[in-house]
Amino acid sequence: MSTQSLQSCLNQAITVLESFNQTLSQENDLLLTTHDDSDLLAFTQKKNQFLAELETQHEACGRALSALGLENSHEGLVTAAESDAELATIVQRFFELAETAQHQNNQNGIIIQTYLEHNQQALQAITSMMQRSEQVYTAQGKTRPHKLQHSAIKA
Repeated sequence: MSTQSLQSCLNQAITVLESFNQTLSQENDLLLTTHDDSDLLAFTQKKNQFLAELETQHEACGRALSALGLENSHEGLVTAAESDAELATIVQRFFELAETAQHQNNQNGIIIQTYLEHNQQALQAITSMMQRSEQVYTAQGKTRPHKLQHSAIKA
């Protein structure tokens, strides 16, 4: 049975993964600089689009593997690649790009988690200071009682 259909869907997945990896790299650059949260939201939306495209290709490759009598899995791709040298090159490239995407996404996740933890700690410190402050200073440098007005702080 021909591997043409499998090659086609893998080539399309490779194209999406290349764009996805480029987006992850750009997101990483943004995370390491001063950035606007709306920029991060735009990257998240782009990544979600790529993931939807990859899911479509995953389903197409699954049908192609099934037509070859193989399981839709890593092992199924390896088995298919063993029977066709051209397909082996494509499968190897696909695996490399997928691994790169996973690594870059994990790195970006660590940076985002670090930002979140930092922001949570800063909010806790501010809240703690607000609760301890019972007096404020007037323009003349004298203290006067201050009634705290608690309002929710949103991150």
